[in-house]
This record gives sequence, structure tokens and C-alpha cells, in this order.
Amino acid sequence: MGYEELLHYFLDELRAAFSDTATVYLHQFPKNNGIPVDTICISSKEASAYPAIYFSDYWNRYQNGESRETLLENIIQTCQSAAIQCPWDFSRALTYSSAQPYLAPKLIHKKRNQELLKNVPYQTFLDLAIVSCLCFFSPGMPPASALIQNQHLDLWDITPETLQMDASQNLNSLLTPQLLPLDTLIYQIIREEISGLSKEDENPDTPALIRELCGDPSESPMYVLTNAHRYLGATGLLQENLLKQFAIQQSAGFFILPSSIHEVILIPETSGISPKELQNMLMEINTTTVSAEEWLSNEIYYYSVNQEKILFADEIKTKPW
Repeated sequence: MGYEELLHYFLDELRAAFSDTATVYLHQFPKNNGIPVDTICISSKEASAYPAIYFSDYWNRYQNGESRETLLENIIQTCQSAAIQCPWDFSRALTYSSAQPYLAPKLIHKKRNQELLKNVPYQTFLDLAIVSCLCFFSPGMPPASALIQNQHLDLWDITPETLQMDASQNLNSLLTPQLLPLDTLIYQIIREEISGLSKEDENPDTPALIRELCGDPSESPMYVLTNAHRYLGATGLLQENLLKQFAIQQSAGFFILPSSIHEVILIPETSGISPKELQNMLMEINTTTVSAEEWLSNEIYYYSVNQEKILFADEIKTKPW
């Protein structure tokens, strides 16, 4: 079965399954970096939200051997579960006073999103654009967000400046930055994965195993700036006081590798890693690790202690290295 055939199989079966409770339709949703995604949308009057079904995820699973019947059952169960559990009432976004507490900034690449930005209020930041979105977090559910467009400003009767100011003020509470040595973050992630194992799978030597795999958390020349959700963590670059304090702690400026929209890597200039090595490192990350829709930039930035701001690394007149 080909791509189009499987897509329409899902649409037909889902319309039959939800014929009495919801409307099922196909929407080509423009995601970050101008990548269109075939999205199966399910709209219900009774439920405040159903998940958006990104067809590419299920197409990949189908190509890896899962049957269409199994995948269809998984989609239906996901929708039914979300309809029951979803704590987000998106109708609250109809008024600005209700939407405002959920506003947060998001960083995307400006040039890669030129078409998107025609309909979105934004500010320029380096080679990036600061846009605003509604962010929702709930235990046991993946983060959800919705991009704010110009039509929302008309609906809410607010200015772009008001939107950007309120989103910025929410940054620290909604996307509280987290700055950790890279090995410490890896340690945490592994521990979280292991904590999800059933009790019979647990091993009393688990902590020792983690240390053997990634070493004891220690001082590292690389730090990851993200947040507790590890979602839209690149917005930590907008936290001027945090960057200033990090430079003071390191007694030096530092390079910034924009590794994705969810996190960036900070490397003190005292690390001894050359700019050429950093560029190679960033290109390796962007081409082998980061998905196209989560890509942020190929530029290396540098935080200047003297100027107390982020610059493009290749535009520094007096090289610190």
C-alpha cells in the first residue's frame, strides 16, 4: 500500500469510527522551517481537544512493518484517551485575558520561515525570529503549542507589542530555563528512562551502570541550555541575566551552538575547542541528529562579556581565541 492509499484508508476508517461524535478532515499543516505535514484533524463538539495526527509518523511505522489495522487501532485509542484526559480547554483562547497566561516566545529561523512569518507577528533576533505561541503542559501528556498569527491580534484587539511583552514576561514561568553540564543532562535522561522500567526489570546496580555509561556528573566544557520540559528550550537565549551570570561563573565569554529549537549548547571560550571544530560539531548535529522541523540555525554565536550580548562568532573583530 502506498503513501496516498494508506492516508485515505485512515481517513475513511476514522470517519466511520467517529461518524456520530466528530468530524475528520485532512489539513496540510505548515510546521517549522516551511515543512508541510499531512495532518489528520478530528474536531468534536463534546471534547475540548483531540490530538493532531501527523501522518508521517504512522507512515514510517507502516514502512517498518506494523500493519495498517494495528496503526488504525492505535490512532483511535489515542484520540479516545486524549478526549477523556486532555486538561486543556482551547476555547479559553477566544479571549485575550484567558489566553495571556499561556503565552510564551519561540525561536525559529527567519529565512527558512519567510512564508510563515508573513502571517505571524515577530521580532528579529540574530538570524532568528521571535514568535509567540500558546503553550500547554500537563503531567503524562506531551507538550502542546499553537502559533499566534496576525488574525489572533484582530480577534483579541491587541498590538504586536503587547503580545510580545506578555509572552516575554511568561518566559521564566512557562519555560523556566535549565542550564546543565552536558554529561549531567545525559545522566538525568538515562535515569528517567530507567525509572520507567517495571520493578522486575530494575537492577540494584543501575546507578553504577549509568556512571559506567556516561561517567559521574562533573564539570564539563559543554553545557546545555533548555528547560525542565526540554521543549522550546532555545528561548533561554532571551534570558539576558542568565547568560550574564554564566559568563561571570566561567570568567569568560562563551560560544553558542543552536542545536535545535528545544536546546542550545554553551561552550566557554576557555575550553580550547577551536571555532572550526565548533562549526564541524554544529553541522554534524544538524545533519545527523536534529529533525528538519526542529532545526534552528547553522550559525555559531558568541556571548561577549564586554558588550553583554550575543554576537555572530564570525563577526567578532577582536578574536578571543
